[in-house]
Amino acid sequence: MASSFMGLYVQREALVASQKALDITGNNLANVKTEGYTRQRVDVASVANATGTLGYNTSIELAGQGVEPVGVTQIRDALLDKKYRNYTSDLSDVTTKSEVLSDLEDAIDDIEADDSGFAAILGKFKTALQNYSTNNADDNNVGGTVISAAKSVVQVLNSFSERIDTISDQSKVEVDTSVSRINAIFNQMGSLNEQITDSYVQMGYISSTAGGYKVDNNYGPLELKDKMNSLIDELSKYGDINVKEETNGSYTVNFAGQVAVFGKDYAQIATNADNSQPTQLGFSISKAGTYDRSEEQHV
Repeated sequence: MASSFMGLYVQREALVASQKALDITGNNLANVKTEGYTRQRVDVASVANATGTLGYNTSIELAGQGVEPVGVTQIRDALLDKKYRNYTSDLSDVTTKSEVLSDLEDAIDDIEADDSGFAAILGKFKTALQNYSTNNADDNNVGGTVISAAKSVVQVLNSFSERIDTISDQSKVEVDTSVSRINAIFNQMGSLNEQITDSYVQMGYISSTAGGYKVDNNYGPLELKDKMNSLIDELSKYGDINVKEETNGSYTVNFAGQVAVFGKDYAQIATNADNSQPTQLGFSISKAGTYDRSEEQHV
């Protein structure tokens, strides 16, 4: 038969669970402007009736023992994460190409100018050459006009070439900066993976399996997972990525079709500007840690 104080005990546990929910609500409000923070909630469940050697008892006398907090989880949608990262990757690709094309447009924006543009200068050269070849082949003055017009064409072309070289050099600097940041992200992800897997074990959110253990990834080190997701979101700005959460809680990250982060191991990439295809920039993902994923890719 249930104790006469069972009702008080049930109410006490309900207050404890409610207080925990209020604490998490306060934490959510405190972090409303924290970059990368994911809103949290308390999961609760009714208390199971355990008794004697049965381990679980459904007798009416012991029913209604109240509620208990199961754990704190994140309110996050994996499908929305994937869609957001795919969209970010596509948008970044289009934006980068648009910026480069805009710079090129600015570099040759006077090509159609009325009198000083390349089209006008090339037209003058064509007219001078036709005049020289048809009517005045022996006239030195006409020949000089042709040479002068040809020099003007060459000067404009050289000017365009210098401007384009400047854009190319700027683009290479931006690429080197991006590669440096990508490598730093890979490094941080490897370190975070190690922290996350250790934290799951320390917090006890694991269960045994035939091959070892698996984690309950609904709970665990939420703040570390926030940091990892922030890095994944940032990485999606640089290229196509695919993310898998492993049974031990770590994240395997594919970048441009290659494994870039696996457990505590992480890759490093290097650019290859000497590419046979001028519209592409080659890069290689080198060996990192205990696995080899070396293969040249193009972007």
